[in-house]
Amino acid sequence: MDDSNPIHSDAPKKQNDTAPNTPPPAKPVELNAAGERIAVDQTEEARVKAKEAQDSIEHGQKDILDRIKTGERWMIFFTAIVAFTTVGQFLQSGCNNASTAKQIDKIIGAAHTQACAAQQIAAASRRNATAAESFSLSAKGIETKTGEAVNNFQRLASATQQAANVARESLTSVQRAQMAFAGQLTVQKKIDQNKITDLTFTLPWENLGDTATVNTRDRANWKIFPNSGIPSDFDFADLPGNDQRQYDIPAKGYGRSTLTINPFDISLVTGKLGRIYVWGWMAYNDVFPGTPRHLTEFCDEITNFTATADDVTSPSTEFKWGDLSLCTTHNCYDKECKDYQERVKDMRQ
Repeated sequence: MDDSNPIHSDAPKKQNDTAPNTPPPAKPVELNAAGERIAVDQTEEARVKAKEAQDSIEHGQKDILDRIKTGERWMIFFTAIVAFTTVGQFLQSGCNNASTAKQIDKIIGAAHTQACAAQQIAAASRRNATAAESFSLSAKGIETKTGEAVNNFQRLASATQQAANVARESLTSVQRAQMAFAGQLTVQKKIDQNKITDLTFTLPWENLGDTATVNTRDRANWKIFPNSGIPSDFDFADLPGNDQRQYDIPAKGYGRSTLTINPFDISLVTGKLGRIYVWGWMAYNDVFPGTPRHLTEFCDEITNFTATADDVTSPSTEFKWGDLSLCTTHNCYDKECKDYQERVKDMRQ
């Protein structure tokens, strides 16, 4: 490129502040597509830029105004909703207040009614209290008289019961079964091959009462003691060989206990070498309910027992005896017997 180009020759030169004539500034240049220099009008460019800026501002303002108008519309809409809601609440509140007022009136009326009822109840309670006090005084008097009457009745009932017990005991004691050993004896010979093998002793019991015995049991025993007699400390225990029997005896009737004795043992008695004793007991109930079990015990010596021949086994020999003599002990009734509890404890009632 030639440096003598007038565009470049017109380029501003440095001047001092005192130059009277300052030439106008040179227009800016730019190269075109061909590489040539083209002057640019800066004023027009500034005007275009200003116009664009103005348009941008106006557009922004318009956009802001539009937004403001839209916000105002929404504000009006929400305000209307709030207003309508407020009016609805006001109307509802008015209705509620009216209903509440009616309810309050009803409550006041009910309270007044209850107050009147309470006053009536209080008055009735005072009357009841007065009546109760009067009744209490009357009741105390009645209670006193009733207590006296009850005491008298109890005394009368006790006396009546005692009389009934006495009458029952009297009736029971008179009519109940009462067993006693009759004191009679029979002897029966048992003969086998023309010999007396055994002698059967029968000891009778007699019911002295007007009613029968119930659940009757008895046991009889015998033993030959020396001529000195039965020892004073003898315990009258049951001996083996004689089983107890069970039966009932009617009113005024008889029962029998049996003993089997060998003839050779009897020969000791007939020969005056010993003495024969029999003892036993009978336990029974009477027909009256609730009465205790009864017991009768006996002990006797068969005295003066003799035989018509020395051969006590001969079928022709006869035996005789005297009375039954009571022992000094073991003749008793019921709880008078020392062994009463032992005798009846295992018996069926």
